Order: sequence, then C-alpha cells, then structure tokens
Amino acid sequence: MGKASIEKPWMKYYQEFDGDLSTTKQSLYRYLRMTSKGYGDYVAFNYFGKKYTYKAMIGKIDHYADCFTDLGVKKGDHVVFLTATLPETICSLYALNKIGAVPVFVEPRMSKARIDYFIEMVKAKVVIMIDLVYPKVYDLLEKHHIEHALVQNAAFSLHRIQRFFISIFSKKTKIRYSNSIQKFRDFVKRDVPHCAIEAPFEENATAIVTQTGGTTGNPKGVELTNEGLNTVALSFNYTHNDCVPGDIFLNIMPIFTAYGIVCGSHMALTQRTVNVLIPNFKPKKFPKLMKKHHPAAVIAVPVFYELFIKDKHMKNIDLSGLKFAVSGGDVLNPKLEDSINKFFKDHGCKYHICQGYGLSETTAVTAFNCIYRKNSEGLPLCTSTMGIFDPDTGEELDYNQKGEICITGPSIMKHYFDNEEETNNVMRMHNDGKVWIHSGDMGYFDEDGFLFFEGRFKFVIPRFDGHKNFPIQLERVVSKFKGIVNCSVVPCKDRDHMQGQYPLVVAEIEDKEADLNKMREAILKYCKKKIGGREQPCDVVFEDKIPLTLVGKNDVTSLTKKYIDYNYKKHCFDKPEQ
Repeated sequence: MGKASIEKPWMKYYQEFDGDLSTTKQSLYRYLRMTSKGYGDYVAFNYFGKKYTYKAMIGKIDHYADCFTDLGVKKGDHVVFLTATLPETICSLYALNKIGAVPVFVEPRMSKARIDYFIEMVKAKVVIMIDLVYPKVYDLLEKHHIEHALVQNAAFSLHRIQRFFISIFSKKTKIRYSNSIQKFRDFVKRDVPHCAIEAPFEENATAIVTQTGGTTGNPKGVELTNEGLNTVALSFNYTHNDCVPGDIFLNIMPIFTAYGIVCGSHMALTQRTVNVLIPNFKPKKFPKLMKKHHPAAVIAVPVFYELFIKDKHMKNIDLSGLKFAVSGGDVLNPKLEDSINKFFKDHGCKYHICQGYGLSETTAVTAFNCIYRKNSEGLPLCTSTMGIFDPDTGEELDYNQKGEICITGPSIMKHYFDNEEETNNVMRMHNDGKVWIHSGDMGYFDEDGFLFFEGRFKFVIPRFDGHKNFPIQLERVVSKFKGIVNCSVVPCKDRDHMQGQYPLVVAEIEDKEADLNKMREAILKYCKKKIGGREQPCDVVFEDKIPLTLVGKNDVTSLTKKYIDYNYKKHCFDKPEQ
C-alpha cells in the first residue's frame, strides 16, 4: 500500500527528466523565442496553403506588439478575443503577452448574454472579434464603452488569389466601421514606431484568461500563468513521442478553449511543428483533413476519431506517418478505444491512441497515456503531482482505492477571475502546505502510477435511497453492447418518491431500421447481467443522432432537459432495494 502523491511511481518512466524547470520561468513570448531559436526557416503555420516560417511569425508578433502599444494597450490591460484559430489571433496572443497585457478568450458562439458577462467581468476596453460575430455584439461595444474593436476576417492571411475568390462568393457581414471599430487588417498594416517594451517576467502573473464550460450558470474565467503553460509545453518533451521539428500538427481544437490554447497552439509551436490551422472546424470534415494533411500529430475529442474510422473513404488511408494521436476533452470508452487502435494498426500506424486527462484549471492537461495502458488516462506529466483523496475526510487514499482526483504543481491555475468563493471551493490547502486543485472527478491510481477515471462526483444521479450512480460506469457497460454507436446516461425524476432520480440510457444505434422495442429489451437484459440492481437504468430511449456540444462532447445538458421528466416504465428495472 502507498500514497501516489508521495511515492510518484510514474517518475520511473521519466528518467530523462532532471527536474529543471528554470526555462519555464519566463513569458510565453520569450519561451517561444527560445524554443524557435535555430528553427527560423522551419514552417510555423500552414493556413490553407499559405505558409509562415518561425522567423516570419516572430516578426509578426513583434510588429503586432508595436501596434498594440501604439493603440494604448499596456501591461495589465485585458483584451477580449471573440475569434477563431487564425494566424493573426495566435500572433496577437504572443504580442500582448510580450507587453504584459492579458488575452481573455471567450467562445464567440456563446449567447450574447454570456459574452456580455465576460466583457463586463474583465472591464475590457479592447475587443478583437471575427467579423461573423459583429451582428451579435455590436451594441455591447457601446454599452461597455469599448475604446477599440478590431474586426478580423478569416481571409486576411490567405493568398491574394484566395482572398479574391472568397470576396466574390462569400456572404459579407455589414459592419459600421468608425474610429473605434476598425479592420484588424488596417490595424496591423499601419507604419508604427518600434515602441513596444517587453514586460519583465513576474512569477505567478496571469498570462491568459480562458473559460470553463459553464454548463450551469455563468462560466468562470480561469487565470493561467506563464509558468503553467510553459511547464505543460516542456512536459511534452518527455512523453516518449517520436515527433521532431518540422512534423505536421493538425490544429483543429478552437483557441477559445484551454485545450486549444495550451496544446493546440503553445505546445505545438514550442515543439517546432508545422501548425496546420483550421479555424472553422466541423467534425464531419475531420476524416478529409486527416487524409489531406497526413499529420504526424493531432489532438481531438473521441467523437472525431469515431467519425474518422467509420468514414468509408478512409478504408485505404496510410497512417504510417502518424506518431502522436491524442484524445482528450471527454471520456474515451473502451469499445471505441479498441476500435481506434485496431484501425490504426490495420492502416500502418505503430502507435496507440493516447488518452489524456486534465482541466482548464490545470492548464488543460495533467496526465497522459504516453506509456500505453488500456482504459487508462495515463501517467501524470513529469511536472505534475497527483493524488486520490477521500472527499469527506481529506485523507489521501492508497493505490486502487477510489476517491477524488486532486492535482498540485506549477501548472495549476492562479485562481478564478474575481470569484473568491469558487476559487476557495476548488483550490484548497492540504496538510503538506501545498495548494491542490480538487477536480470533482472520481478515480484511482494503480501501483505503477497509471490513472483510471471512474466518473464525476459533480455529475451523479442520486437515488431516493441515497445510492449514487455515476453515469460513466453505466455508459461503459452500454457502449460495449453490439450495435451501439454512442450513448449517454442522464437523470430522470423518480416518480414514486419525493426526491431521487434514476439513470436513463440515451442510445444512438448503427442500424436505423432495427426494431427499437426489441433493441431496448435486449439492452436492459444485458445491463441486468452486467451491473447491480441499484445501478440499473430505468429505461432506454433512442436518438437518431445524439446532440454534441460545440467542442464535440455529448450534449448532456440538452439531453437532461429533454428527458428529466421522462415517463419510464416501472417493469424495466429491478425493484429498488430498500
């Protein structure tokens, strides 16, 4: 028996790491310059065929820093981004970081009310937006007295001939330009003096603000530090991946998520890869993008890989060049994991799919299946400390005991923006004198240091008798049933008691012509064989297509709203234990 956070058994897999984190104690801008030194002629961005070298990218960043300084942006100012993964978005991030200003990334497809909330929260005076979002937010610019709104167009960084054809065939957004609302293109094409002063590095200073999912109430702003992002980027040097500078990295994750900022941009660029930018990504395009670019590395959510391996046009694809395929942002069920690995092997890839684990609050990733262990979220990064704690007593548990996953180390967030109550709820001082992030997730470590995720304490389905059901456990069972394409488990109200809920299976099946009543009875019978009486679903319902969130996860929130009052049939599950 032992304590994972003390013994750190995973470190035996990181023998090349000497513990030196001195290079992470600098700004994101300075860290990027350091890692790109000697690689100036390598391609940094491939944007629909238009390529920018690392030397050209650094030049743009420095020029943008001059432009922002000339605009009046200074150290400590917050600049809201309502935009996509464009070359100028990434260059603006580093330019603002250079002068000590703070980019605040907000999902541009969020409701107007939530965008309003974020702009008010950070007291922004400068907003950078994609032109398509302008009709939704133009009145907010006046409401919040925004001094400068810089409007981007996705075609700005394309070849001239590409811009010409887009200008002919694309629908134009009507924008009322003025002294305070100007085209980003005009903003950066100005001839400005070299006036940007690089801000001195300060420990634990906020580098960026990103957002949590906000599935209930308002999303929270997560303040991440320079050291945190740099530490995660450094950790990937020791994850046993075989990628080398110049390899192609397919960047499909949106930059307004921590996953997209940290792994899709900062990690990929500091690894000196060719960052193929896809600003308007649609899941159904993933197979074609994989076939077109033949990346050595890609990060995605599980459903994207499912679409990829089931696409009929991918039967003869050559994956021998794929070295680093990461699945994150959602749970990878065992059946899909096996299917992906078989597809990879059958198509020449000698690597497994790599599941990761992380939170926005831990700078996107804190564990990673770099040394493959089936059904595991992998090993903690060499720079992370993790442990499993009893949520009631606060005591650390032994190996193979399930409890709350907690994380400490240089990559945890600084705090939630202007939200002390929520910060104190998630960040807690332990007896070792360290501040730990309490994830709200349940899991355990085995003796080798591999993490196994078991569900979310913050998403449980409580029965009337106090028994708690964790949806992921039932989802893993149902996902193994033949013919299931996708499934979610959501709560529905217990009709026979004043309180309590039962788990309801929402399934998407492969055979759209199947007899749903027979399929339903077969799934319920299967569940009775595989799990205990109190874990049984009250019923099974079918969706032609389970809805997804904007980042590709099953949309549990909308499904819960739809089925919370579902009229289940009592005979479908064992009599509740008293």
